This record gives sequence, structure tokens and C-alpha cells, in this order.
Amino acid sequence: FMPGVVSLGEILEEQGYKQTLLVGSDAEFGGRDAYFTEHGNYNIVDMKTLKARGWLPMDYQVWWGFEDAKLFAAAKLELTALAGQGEPFNFTMLTCDSHFPDGYVCRLCGEEYEEQYPNVLRCSSRQLADFVAWIQAQPFYGNTTIVISGDHLTMDPDFLADVNEDYVRTVYNCIINPAVEPVREKNRQFGTFDMFPTTLAAMGVEIPGNRLGLGTNLFSGTRTLTETYGFERMDRELQCNSEFYNDTFLQLDGEKKAVGGR
Repeated sequence: FMPGVVSLGEILEEQGYKQTLLVGSDAEFGGRDAYFTEHGNYNIVDMKTLKARGWLPMDYQVWWGFEDAKLFAAAKLELTALAGQGEPFNFTMLTCDSHFPDGYVCRLCGEEYEEQYPNVLRCSSRQLADFVAWIQAQPFYGNTTIVISGDHLTMDPDFLADVNEDYVRTVYNCIINPAVEPVREKNRQFGTFDMFPTTLAAMGVEIPGNRLGLGTNLFSGTRTLTETYGFERMDRELQCNSEFYNDTFLQLDGEKKAVGGR
């Protein structure tokens, strides 16, 4: 899976980090299992893993696999075991209850709103806040950084019907207990790839030049590529075909290299 890529997981693996990925579905979806095993040697815990352990019934299936209420319960067990090894660790998890189209209503969801989706969003936020509070109460928290990041904007058109079209929607990002203080805390223009060096910097890693790949360390005062060139140009350039990208990262053969080129 993208054999030429050097990932966050590989950098941490080289430094002796023990790593676990927890997902509430089948980790094979979208090639996630290949990425995380080949780029960081993560221990993968998914729906199949928990069923094999007897933690979930063999016939259990809701939403994408199992709901976030069970995911957070499993996360506490996995995180406790990981931290208990006495080695530096990276625990990564993916929530799904708030996903498109209307989210998943679990036993913890209330009825504060008339529509389902905002109730799911509120429930998801409440569960996440409780999980963060639990981490902050653990003995390992003092030397632990928490990174919360959305994977994309909501795709629910009905939920956005009354939102002014001029309103700039953004993906939610939050870094708790970083090892460094930001030079500029507000009004940064950046992309997902900037989270790569920013996550490492939040853990106390010093990055010469404050750049890794296309990403810029947001704790620094260095301008991101988006701040330098603008979103529209970045979007346009990233859609171009790149022989360097194909040869170095994808390592495709000549026949495949031409597929999808622009």
C-alpha cells in the first residue's frame, strides 16, 4: 500500500512506539488494514477482532459495525493495556456514529432536538468529551497528547439547508496537552496534510524547516502552502498528474502510471 510513503506510524515505530488502531467496523474497508500494518506495524483491533475475543456476539452488526458507545468502552481497555506496557505509545481510533446521512441513534442519544442528526451529533460530542475526561484522569495523561480531527465536512444536505452559503465550513480539529505552544493560534489556512508535522510537533518532535512532505507544522510561524498559494491553486495543482508521485510513492509500473493522468 503506497510503498514509497513514510508515515507518522513509521516515524513513531522507529522511535520504539507501540501502536494500536481501533475501528468499529471491518479494518479491511478502503485498505486501512494494509496501510496501518505496512506503515507502522499497528496492532489492529476491529469488529472481527472483538468478535474473535468474545467481546462482541458473533452475529452483532449495527450501523457500520458496532456503535461508538461500545467503541469508547473498548478504547478504554485497549488504551489501558497499551499504556501499561511502559513504552511510548500511539493509540488511534475512528468514530462513526455521526457519519452521513442522519447518524446512528444509540441508547445514549437524547431528544433535545426535533431532528435526528443534531441529536446524534450532540450525543457523539458528549461521549467524546467523557472519553477525553477519562484520559485526563489516567496516570499516563501528563505525558500524553490528544489529537481530535474530523475526516471531512458533513455531507448531509438537509442539515445544511438553512446555513448561509457564504459561511465557511471547516473540519473540526483540536489538540489537547501539546508539548509546545503555538506561535499563531488562530486564523490559520491549512489542509489535512498539515496535520502530519503538526501532530509530531505536538508530541515535542523538532522538525527542521517545519515541513514534512506538503505539510507545515502549525505550531510554528511558517506559512503553510495554502497560506502561500491559496486554496484554489492548491486544489488545482494537487489534481495534476505527477510522475514523481507515481514513481516515488505509488511505485506503479508504466501501464498503470498512465491511468487517470490529467
